[in-house]
Amino acid sequence: MIKTFEDWLDEIEGFSLRMERIYDDLILNPKNNVENWKSIREYLKSAYEAGYDNAKLENSSKDS
Repeated sequence: MIKTFEDWLDEIEGFSLRMERIYDDLILNPKNNVENWKSIREYLKSAYEAGYDNAKLENSSKDS
């Protein structure tokens, strides 16, 4: 199942949404700390996309 970054971020992990865990782990409140949240969110999105692209390459090489 292909997920977008938004789907991944909003996914339930354990007993809460992944996004909520990120807020708690980083002690961020995006309403009060918008610039830090934008930077961290962009970093997470880039890391997600890099991992997704890498997985696609690995799967395509297995199929050949």
